Amino acid sequence: MAKTGWNELTAKQYIGDFKSTYFGYSLIESIRANAASGGMISSFIIDGLRSKRFDGALLCRSYVENNEVKTQYYIATQEEEIAQSQGSKYIAVRFGVDAVPLIKAFPGRVAVVCLPCEATILNNLRSRDEAFDKKLALVISLYCGHNSEKALTEMVLRKLNPKNKPIKDYRYRFGHWRGNLKLTFQDGEEIVKPFHYFSDYQNLFFFSETKCMQCIDQTGFHADLSIGDIWSMDMKSNPIKHNAIIVRTDAGQAAVDSVKEHGLANVYEVPVGRVCAGQARSLPLHHNVNARAWAGKRYGLKLKPNSDAKLTFLEKLTARVLMFNYWFSRQKTGQKIIEATPHFLIKLYLYFFKGLQVLQKPHRINHTIGIIGATVTGNRGAESMLVTTIGFLKEKYPDADFRVFSYHPKQDRELVTDPRVQIMSSNPQSLVLRYFPFAFLYGLFAKIGIHIWTPSAVKRLRECSVLYDIGGITFAERGVYILFNIFTIWPAMLLGIPVIKLSQAMGPFNTVSNKLGARIFLNRCQKIYARGEITAKHLADFKLKKPEIHLAADIAFSYRPEFSLTNENPEKIEALVEKLAKLKAEKETIIVFSPSTVVLKRLGSPMYEQLMLDAIKKIDRPDIHYVFLPNSNREGIEKTSNNDIIICKMIHTLAESQLDADLNSRIDWIDWGLNTKGIRDIIRNANLVVTSRFHCMVSALAECVPVYVIGWSHKYQEVLRMFDLEENAIDFSRANAETLAAEIERHLSEQEKTRQKIALHLPEVKHSSASQFEPMDVQFK
Repeated sequence: MAKTGWNELTAKQYIGDFKSTYFGYSLIESIRANAASGGMISSFIIDGLRSKRFDGALLCRSYVENNEVKTQYYIATQEEEIAQSQGSKYIAVRFGVDAVPLIKAFPGRVAVVCLPCEATILNNLRSRDEAFDKKLALVISLYCGHNSEKALTEMVLRKLNPKNKPIKDYRYRFGHWRGNLKLTFQDGEEIVKPFHYFSDYQNLFFFSETKCMQCIDQTGFHADLSIGDIWSMDMKSNPIKHNAIIVRTDAGQAAVDSVKEHGLANVYEVPVGRVCAGQARSLPLHHNVNARAWAGKRYGLKLKPNSDAKLTFLEKLTARVLMFNYWFSRQKTGQKIIEATPHFLIKLYLYFFKGLQVLQKPHRINHTIGIIGATVTGNRGAESMLVTTIGFLKEKYPDADFRVFSYHPKQDRELVTDPRVQIMSSNPQSLVLRYFPFAFLYGLFAKIGIHIWTPSAVKRLRECSVLYDIGGITFAERGVYILFNIFTIWPAMLLGIPVIKLSQAMGPFNTVSNKLGARIFLNRCQKIYARGEITAKHLADFKLKKPEIHLAADIAFSYRPEFSLTNENPEKIEALVEKLAKLKAEKETIIVFSPSTVVLKRLGSPMYEQLMLDAIKKIDRPDIHYVFLPNSNREGIEKTSNNDIIICKMIHTLAESQLDADLNSRIDWIDWGLNTKGIRDIIRNANLVVTSRFHCMVSALAECVPVYVIGWSHKYQEVLRMFDLEENAIDFSRANAETLAAEIERHLSEQEKTRQKIALHLPEVKHSSASQFEPMDVQFK
């Protein structure tokens, strides 16, 4: 759908509700040869008669009487009768008067092939008459751009048959691609012309039926199946012409399944965007009653607008041409001029009219939610927040799709296969050199009604109805990071997209840069969720004026395994989990260390690595098994940014040279990628987690596993406070091996008491976390 520019919600606006969409063609060559398209309607009727799902099919055939082309409804009960109705008819009929009585009088169940407006008539009748409803086994609607008055057919016949020779038959359209029309005389002579000999006039809306001016239903909203042409250029070279099929009901789906099962047709499912792309020019034109209502006033035709949407200049111009053609072909002088005009001039006029249509695009409906400040790879704390946010919002907004603005877009795209999640880049270069300047210019020109071109990434951002910022810690006295915090949300604000900051740590606001940045940009947020009481106090003291401020526990406390978007190294994780479970069953004590490259940079190397090894040596208990787990990981990447695999390897190298063989054998080193699910599967088996990563702490608490933190910010304390465990954290600057070893021993001795304390507070914390997803914050555009 991305390739065609049609998403599912936009498609529904133009083609109505549907269950599935297909391309297909009849496998009966004689049917395809005689059909206007792929012969699918005939195949469905043949299959239904053979399967006894219905006893007859209401069809429409054309015939010639007194050199006039006329139409007649009939109910076919035999396969050989179906061929009489093949091919398109572009002439007004009287469905209510001629067809409905046939259906009512028929003794069995019927399938009905009809136009969209006729499917609506049937839908109204069957809703009021239960007996009539039971007679309808299957309703198949043809696509219909509009229908034409009898006068158009008469005019084309006069041009083809100026001497008024006796006519035997007239076919509007048959054959491949746009097809041909054929006139057969009584003496056997035939005239075959390209279909555009007729359709050029029809496509210009000359002699259009008046009722079609009010119609928005091109495909048959009330049918079981809707079937029509595919005018996509990629289908032109296909040697077999196909039909596009829209399945709307269970009866329609059963018909598709049956015709495939019985080998009468080749039918394969396609995205709805491909179906819409096959009618991309006509769908927006047909749907835009507003424009026809505006233009129709000039020609004395009163139409009821179908929405209050503002019309563009192009829509007005197109409607003006259309309504003029409709009106002009009803004037005697106009009819004479149309008929006398050389066809090449009609063709040029049609090219102009089609050009206007091509320039018009569907009014795209975007149930699109933007998320920034997180990534799937690298910081798996960010991943836990990201997948949880998407998981909750999917449940809340089932039709939504997601734009994730990631600072590791390449790796994320390789891992995420969910079609509803599109990964965009939001690395610093993209934010500063692409998003910001084009968002600034677009917002500036939009104020005077001019919409300028923007790169596709900025366009994807513009299509978002809201941007959720889930950065774990922002506007928090972190030097140049203030610029990243600003540029993650500034482009959205310039584009008029509401920004909501989900649960995160902020403050204090002391330095000039942080105070100024927060004052300008936090005040422009729609809503802010503080991750704990310390952040809430910082925000309260800062006295922001505009945004709503709420307290909510970290997003990751609401994580569920089914939210995961990736599946990384499952065999390795399973093997390690089985090993740990076995050790635990044998009464071994398991300690998980989760170091951080962020604290490594603050404390320095090798002091940070040595801190953990010295603590392990001081504990010196043979019943303890250790796991070094990189909570942030980018497998195959040698950079330290968001990649604790590097520090795990550094510690491993030191361990091999400093620890004895027995102790080394009791350590598992994880040097591969794993997601939040894998991390929690491992942590679940631990007696204690020692970490410098915030979300490793959250994962431990969420699994009721005691945790001790070597950290650097108030963000740890405000979360631990929710569990009455503030003493379970120490600032990195005060950490030493003696203290760390003593704390590990203490926490191991008190682990059951700690587990109970965590379990006591966890339901309330989870409820707090989930509360940020309860309000209906998204007003889709």
